[in-house]
Amino acid sequence: MTCSICQSPSVFLFKKLVLGKHQVSYYHCPTCGFIQTETPYWLEEAYSKALSSMDVGIVRRNLDMVAPVSSLLNHLFAKGGCFLDYAGGTGMFTRLMRDKGFDFYHEDMYCENVFARYFGKEDAPAGQRFDLLTAFEVFEHLPDPMKEISGMFAFSDTVFFSTELSPEEPVHWWYLTPETGQHIAFYSTQTLKYVASKLGCHFYSNGRNLHLFSRKKMFDTEEAFRKVIQPPSGWKELYNKISSKLGISGVVQRKSLTQDDFDAIRQRLAKKN
Repeated sequence: MTCSICQSPSVFLFKKLVLGKHQVSYYHCPTCGFIQTETPYWLEEAYSKALSSMDVGIVRRNLDMVAPVSSLLNHLFAKGGCFLDYAGGTGMFTRLMRDKGFDFYHEDMYCENVFARYFGKEDAPAGQRFDLLTAFEVFEHLPDPMKEISGMFAFSDTVFFSTELSPEEPVHWWYLTPETGQHIAFYSTQTLKYVASKLGCHFYSNGRNLHLFSRKKMFDTEEAFRKVIQPPSGWKELYNKISSKLGISGVVQRKSLTQDDFDAIRQRLAKKN
């Protein structure tokens, strides 16, 4: 088996019963640390429904991502910005972020946009290049990771994403979820550093599940990145206090876009009628 990341030979790890019927081999690349299944011939069956019935954490995950992304965007894009949630499922995260005042748009070619209608990528200004792209629980689904991650940079120079880092002994790892057949690609820190180097990017990680690729240097250290996406309690008050003493702006207070979006959609619907 050839590694889908670095094209080196991969070695057999173990077999798992995928979708309750397919005996599937998993392979590990000694060169870059990537773990992948054999060529995933079962994906059409696995995606007969875009959302897995086992993904009971989908609502909690969308809610949990609001705080770290808000903190990151306030830190990096205090004067605004335009953002894209890539493979964003039902559009829940885009709606949550717009409610917080961030100009987010939604993209997903497989799943119906339920919560962010009229704020799909096609509704963004023509030719819009996004200041940041988010991709939550996407990387582990990619059959051709290098091609598809590279494609994300067609939309933005900065990609903030989530995927669990593989453990040293992954045979009983919960994240494999062979029952759904949708998780086929698994990354270590070594793997993500390799991807970043091939794409000419800086790489930052919290060492567990949240990571950033950027063609621009965003932080001096990974520790600085971690503090921004996982700020301690009371961080807003402390940041504002320090900012005031230094004579600079504190945490940006953004106006929610909920009412503006409602009015804009009403106007668009009126024009159709």
